[in-house]
Amino acid sequence: MLVEGLIQDIRFGMRILRRAPVFTIVAALTLAIGIGANTAVFSVVNAVIMRPLRFPDPDRLMVILSTALGTKESFQSAQGVFVDWRERSTSFETLAGARLTGMIWSGMGQPRSVSIAATSFDFFSLIGVQPVLGRTFTKDEDQPERGEVALLDASFWTREMGGDASVLGRKIILDDKLGAIVRA
Repeated sequence: MLVEGLIQDIRFGMRILRRAPVFTIVAALTLAIGIGANTAVFSVVNAVIMRPLRFPDPDRLMVILSTALGTKESFQSAQGVFVDWRERSTSFETLAGARLTGMIWSGMGQPRSVSIAATSFDFFSLIGVQPVLGRTFTKDEDQPERGEVALLDASFWTREMGGDASVLGRKIILDDKLGAIVRA
């Protein structure tokens, strides 16, 4: 009885849709666009929000930003402010700093602008990342006016250096300061 009623409803719906082909096409396109948009939004939300970060204990990581009084605008803190936070902090196990910036990479082919993340020496150990080759920064290299050292990400190493393992120790120039590659 229930199945027969369902079959009759489907037949009736098909007859109505055949009588109004423009409506049928518009309805089908609307459904297709809606399903596609929903799938795209869910994919982004799933990748960005629902999946955990690939770090050990991601629920224990925090980002601290500086803001001006009375505003919500964040800005990058000076290195001295970060050092004060690190020395005076009693609430955190570890504080590591990272600042996104741009520099001019030269000394290897044509000079070019590169995006970099200037980090404190303990940043990589905090997020649990180990280099494929070489080592991470040392505490001595975290001092102001120290020579520049660079850790290359895998895509840059592969694209710009051809994945050559002999780049470790190679001299580089970042913003006219001599440095060395310590990791690839």
